[in-house]
Amino acid sequence: MKSMTPIFQRTVRHRAFGLIFMICIAVVGVGCFERSFLTWANWKDILVRCAPTAIVACGVMTVILTGEIDISTGSLMALSASVMGIVMSGDHLGWSPWIGVPITILTGACVGAVTGLLVDLGECSIHHCHFGLAGEFQRTDHFAYAWGEHRKPA
Repeated sequence: MKSMTPIFQRTVRHRAFGLIFMICIAVVGVGCFERSFLTWANWKDILVRCAPTAIVACGVMTVILTGEIDISTGSLMALSASVMGIVMSGDHLGWSPWIGVPITILTGACVGAVTGLLVDLGECSIHHCHFGLAGEFQRTDHFAYAWGEHRKPA
């Protein structure tokens, strides 16, 4: 590493800077081969499509900063999407977004409350609680899918 400049050496030592550096290299590399990649419309599309994942990542980050880990976020996101699909889809209940969105948010809040109560008052291990809830969410999603297939018009 003696041939590297001191600035580059300090940058490589910190993982966050190294990751940002690699992302920048990837963006410039793709931009050189595909000019439309660097357009404002493409970046806007990337940011809009990444928003739900970024919101969940911010929530998980707060959990990780407290020294815990939350492995049920993907399952909860799938459960929430299933609830929203059932409540708002014209093939199912067909309710207004003014009703469907609060019901979906309430679903997530209720699951969070149950998880918190199980961990805090029930003295359940947070890992066992998340594994168990993730399995239950998966079964609920399969039920929602099967219910949707059953209700499709012929």
